[in-house]
Amino acid sequence: MKKELRNGGEVIIVPDGPRGPDRKIKLGGLKLAQETGAVLVPFTFSTSRKKFLKSWDNFLMFYPFSRIVAVYGEPIYIDPGLKEDELEMERQRIEQLMIQLDEKADRFYD
Repeated sequence: MKKELRNGGEVIIVPDGPRGPDRKIKLGGLKLAQETGAVLVPFTFSTSRKKFLKSWDNFLMFYPFSRIVAVYGEPIYIDPGLKEDELEMERQRIEQLMIQLDEKADRFYD
């Protein structure tokens, strides 16, 4: 991923990682952005007809012919000079932002 980003490419990262817990952002994506200068763009979606599976991540399954709304936030730049405790504060801020974006997307079809 570092090579791709350093060469001007793009990557998509699921911020709560492959093992969760749901909606708990890991530091890996922030550190990757910090090391490569990549921009983070918070993004989520919801759908008009859905079911949440009983899994660690409450996997969202949408039904055929559902309408989908995509919601994204402002680009986020991670200062390469942030210390570990400052990076943790930024992680918490982004985590709250992602929760707000999820709620906004879910309200679209309520």
